[in-house]
Amino acid sequence: MPRATSGHNGEATGSQLITLLGVGLAVTPVILAAVFTQSVPTAIRMPVLVLGAAAYGLALAWGGVRAAAILAEPKLPELNQIAIQTNL
Repeated sequence: MPRATSGHNGEATGSQLITLLGVGLAVTPVILAAVFTQSVPTAIRMPVLVLGAAAYGLALAWGGVRAAAILAEPKLPELNQIAIQTNL
């Protein structure tokens, strides 16, 4: 099981807590939509909530990949040189 090296346990714990808080923050709009639409009939509400949550999740995933690509773009020449030297 992967573990943090000696002296870096705080970083590992902090990153896990920040990840959990980020997930909670990201799912908040879906929870609020479910709470605020309780008066709508279930046969209408559930399909709309599921499709809306799926679209929201896809948008978050697309945004995350886009942000990662923007951050990685300046490092591509260095990453390419490392990839060329590997035996894979």
